[in-house]
Amino acid sequence: MKLACFQVTDDMRLLPREPESALTELGAPGVRLWLDVQETDREALGGLLDALVVSGLARRLCREAGERAGFYPIKGETFLVIPLRPGGAERQTVEYITMLARDDLLLTIHVMALAALERGSTLEEAPGWLPDGSVAGLLAALLIALSLSGLGQAGQLKELVVDLERRLDGGGGTVAMEELSERRSELLAFESIVSGQLPILSALMATTQGSAASTAVGDYQACALANLQATERTLAWLEGRMDVIRSLVDAQAQDELNRRIGRLTILSTIFLPLTLMAGVWGMNFEGMPELGLRYGYALALGAMCLVAGGMYRYLSRRGWFD
Repeated sequence: MKLACFQVTDDMRLLPREPESALTELGAPGVRLWLDVQETDREALGGLLDALVVSGLARRLCREAGERAGFYPIKGETFLVIPLRPGGAERQTVEYITMLARDDLLLTIHVMALAALERGSTLEEAPGWLPDGSVAGLLAALLIALSLSGLGQAGQLKELVVDLERRLDGGGGTVAMEELSERRSELLAFESIVSGQLPILSALMATTQGSAASTAVGDYQACALANLQATERTLAWLEGRMDVIRSLVDAQAQDELNRRIGRLTILSTIFLPLTLMAGVWGMNFEGMPELGLRYGYALALGAMCLVAGGMYRYLSRRGWFD
């Protein structure tokens, strides 16, 4: 289990702490901690929850972290499970981050390393990154970081889709159906993640209104929601472009098929009279005068070549090979 610990100071900084020593101060006046847990197992997580005095429904939800997304308002605590799109190669999978927030503690649990959390925990960014020195402010700042990460990933996906369309519009470029299917699978997975994030953040904002949270915290939450909505609009636009690209790819495939069928039709047209001639001369009737010709074989081949060449010239002049 990888465990990182930070203390939120009154001047809105994140002070790195040793987890063992920080846990002994938990509950003291003015002590607010952020514990980030990565690659945990149930046994290790159970021991950590004991040290944090997490019990009841919150404990059970933490132990089931990552199994389903949702927002669970518990008395004196806030529990979130947010679906995320990983930034690595496996972009069609769904990752989850679990967040348990109370007045003196923010606990985040996830399996993969999250660049958004790592950037937010740097000391240089923290003073301007946090809206205030509360745990609610830290949670709001993390939500903004995650929403910005999703917005950036949507931009990367947009570049890939625009590149597909550019290759098709440039003429001569081709797009494999496998590549198009892969991008569409990424898009559908991303849409399911964003559609799962939006109601969670909306519910969190609804419970925050009228609470002791500062105005800055509400503004941060509103910014995170705006980023998610912008991501949703981008994905909706990309879905439309993907439909257009698929239509173009289908049209190209149909056009290529038509050209192949056309070439086969031309070849059949050219060889049809040759087949007729071969059928007539292959009857072997006794009364056929051509059978007695000394050079009948050569004459027959010559006649076939002349007929085939004449038909090729005729069809070529009419533009059948264009």
